[in-house]
Amino acid sequence: MVWLRMLHLLSLGLWVGASAFFSFCTALPIIGRMRELATTPGNWVGFTEDKQGTRIAGEALNVVFARYFPWQVACGVVALLTALAWYSLPGLTNKIRIGLVSIGLGLACLNLLVLAPKVQEARMQRYDTTHVEKAKEAEAAFATWHNYSLISDMLTLVCALGALALFAWLPNSESLK
Repeated sequence: MVWLRMLHLLSLGLWVGASAFFSFCTALPIIGRMRELATTPGNWVGFTEDKQGTRIAGEALNVVFARYFPWQVACGVVALLTALAWYSLPGLTNKIRIGLVSIGLGLACLNLLVLAPKVQEARMQRYDTTHVEKAKEAEAAFATWHNYSLISDMLTLVCALGALALFAWLPNSESLK
């Protein structure tokens, strides 16, 4: 039973850690730095517009997204499978834990399978210089889908963080006897 608790804690810790680090220590600084670089006169990449910095940041972050959302789903699956072991125990805490992990996992799957592909598609189309009107529509679509993805990602983090906090009330070997 100790290995189950350990695996549960590890999956939640990796999930929360990766989500928080990516959201606050990776994505925002990369976008900010690329935009700053793009507007710096004589920059080494030859950019002249803020939009070019945003675009290159999007390209770099797209590489991360290809690993980030599957990572969240994998951590969520392990957290859910381990949490299910305590479902039949008395009390509401274990049901709340499973609910939080299930919602977080569902949101991570939503991002992986629906929102991230929509964001990527709109991101690529908004830079299309041959179809200006289509690019404007894609710009609006990008903003919408990106906001949905951000909201989903933040709610995923809140759910995983809540489940991690509930680790303090996880049944131990003694309470199961």
